[in-house]
Amino acid sequence: MKTRLAALGVLLAVSLQAQPARAASCTFDPDSATVTVTFRKEVSVRRNGDTILIKGKPCEAATVTNVDLVRFVAPHNPAASQAVRINLTGGPFAPGATDEGDGASEIEFVVDTGAGGDGILIKGTTEADHFVVAPGGVNLNADEESSDIDVMGLGVVVYGRRGADLLSTASARATLRGGPGDDALVGSAFGGGLFYGGGTGHDSLDYSNVECAIEVSAMAYVFGCPIWESYDVADSVEEMIGTAYDDVIEGSTENEVLRGRGGDDFLHGRRGRDILDGGAGTDTCEGGGGGDTLIRCEA
Repeated sequence: MKTRLAALGVLLAVSLQAQPARAASCTFDPDSATVTVTFRKEVSVRRNGDTILIKGKPCEAATVTNVDLVRFVAPHNPAASQAVRINLTGGPFAPGATDEGDGASEIEFVVDTGAGGDGILIKGTTEADHFVVAPGGVNLNADEESSDIDVMGLGVVVYGRRGADLLSTASARATLRGGPGDDALVGSAFGGGLFYGGGTGHDSLDYSNVECAIEVSAMAYVFGCPIWESYDVADSVEEMIGTAYDDVIEGSTENEVLRGRGGDDFLHGRRGRDILDGGAGTDTCEGGGGGDTLIRCEA
């Protein structure tokens, strides 16, 4: 009897174990030109030729020429990370099924995890990408107006990969990573708690959109407006561009470029062969003894 009870206990314990999350599933509705993807934790989308792949597999008959919208739906789960990875290494998701009439037709993406727990990773191409993160999502064709949102959702990480990328954000929830190449990152006026990573190459971080003075410590920590709840973090950035106000920009021990722009700025290069450009205003520049170049510095 004891042996049978023990065996029943084992079976009961096995039956009560958490079942694994279902894999992502997708359906394609040709009448509405919509792909609907249901997932629990993570899912990816990319193109292979004209075929749209969800987690590496074709989504029925969906292609970049018969789809206008890809919708990702997941139940909100605070205990688990939920992420959508939009991979552009196979090419842009264009032209879509419907001509938008502006010369830049493409597929749109909507990410909904139920309660604002969206996590979106945009992985760029090997060419020069131009992405803009807006408060409601991401414009993947930023030569257009920034109000044209191609990816709708929150919690965005943009990775430019190779190429001289231009990545900018006007959102309070974004991470910009340039990757290899000489990338230009444009910081958000709604800063505080944002991360900017340049990667390899000569990368710049531009705060000219910020409407207050900034203070940069060791080319890594950026303190800004009183409304900011925290500070921004910069990593592998070789050129820092200030605001129209009285900025304080301190370099690190590397060779860097510090640009004050407007206002009466204080630029401190520390070690390294730096270029300090005060810009407009009455600026104070201290090179730090590394054979530095001072431009438009009045003191």
